[in-house]
Amino acid sequence: MKITLTFTALLFTLSLSAQTFCLRFSEVSNDGSTFTVGIEMMGSTTFALGSSNLQWSFNTSRLGSPTLASSSLPGAPFYLVEVTTPNPGETSLNIELSFPDIGSDISTSWTEIAQVSYSVLNPSSTGELLWLYNGGTTQTVVFIDNESTQIFATDPSCLENLLAPVPVELLHFGAQVKGERVALDWATATEQNSEGFEVQRSVDGKSWEKLGWVASAGDSFRQQDYGLLDQQPPKGEVYYRLKMVDRDGSFSHSAVAQVTLKSAAKTLRFYPNPVRDVLHLAAREDLLVERVVVYDQLGRVRLQREDWPAAGLVLTELAEGWYSVEVQVAGQVYQQPFMRH
Repeated sequence: MKITLTFTALLFTLSLSAQTFCLRFSEVSNDGSTFTVGIEMMGSTTFALGSSNLQWSFNTSRLGSPTLASSSLPGAPFYLVEVTTPNPGETSLNIELSFPDIGSDISTSWTEIAQVSYSVLNPSSTGELLWLYNGGTTQTVVFIDNESTQIFATDPSCLENLLAPVPVELLHFGAQVKGERVALDWATATEQNSEGFEVQRSVDGKSWEKLGWVASAGDSFRQQDYGLLDQQPPKGEVYYRLKMVDRDGSFSHSAVAQVTLKSAAKTLRFYPNPVRDVLHLAAREDLLVERVVVYDQLGRVRLQREDWPAAGLVLTELAEGWYSVEVQVAGQVYQQPFMRH
């Protein structure tokens, strides 16, 4: 399910001015493999942002490889914006203006100045993003208007309680072929404000469709096990994932599980043909025959049973001539003509 990063706005008091500014993170997207967050800034009054450095930490067990996804600094055509990793588990957004006195306008409403993407190492959550501050160093430093008026954060208390919530801690998600069906199973370690799981299916790993919905426990601090059976999966490569939905509508995706399904028709063989007394069926061991019907040339049912006997289908009650045998496997029907002599 989507992990909504609910961060308290950061209010910094500028040491050289009555001007104040706020910083916050806003989630842009999270597809289970890439997590993108927006960096937003707001001022108590409008000011021009000069060359600056904004730095924060991230959980390296859940996120990795920060990169600049986009920058959208308004009003300053000559600037360089880049993302660096000054230390393990730290991200720095570096803003450099090419000319002094040409700042980027920051208003009294939230203004997105850049987007940063991370690779998702743990799809069940995105961890935390915490602004760095240690009493006024270059970890988080902002210049106003030009490259000489340097200002610092002076209130470290505003950096508290910036942990991202983890509504669902997913233990595992898997898919297994069961005959002509696919069994999906997953488990959670903890759940908070969880609504449920939308199971999604894809044949190319890009376009996804809803397969089913499974309600969650909602709030739990012990392992919860879930499952869903795909009754009619397409043949070939099939991909599955979970859309984990919170009660507030936010969501995130699990890692992708992939299976390969072969057509049962290619694995069924009736022999001998022509046949005298007993017709045999060669099939994969995991295929379960659910129904057997033998028709004559006029379409009349001459023999019917619910399974295929291990010793073969006895045909001694049938007269010589042409027939067709029909078997149902995993809800799908296959038919083969044969001749009794």
